[in-house]
Amino acid sequence: MAEVVKGALDEAGLSCREVSRRTGIPLSTLAQRVSGKRPFNLDQFAQVAEVLEMRPSALYSKAEDAP
Repeated sequence: MAEVVKGALDEAGLSCREVSRRTGIPLSTLAQRVSGKRPFNLDQFAQVAEVLEMRPSALYSKAEDAP
């Protein structure tokens, strides 16, 4: 999951700092999620998907399809 979110952020040209600013998720928390050190909770996952202008289900599907 973390790798897919990180890849989507990279594709969108968004840094964790910018996503943190837009979502209100503390930067340290977001960095732990994106690095895979801690899992995303549903609210945070949905917030990140919104910033990426994606439906959470579409982002989740990408994660399921990833090797």
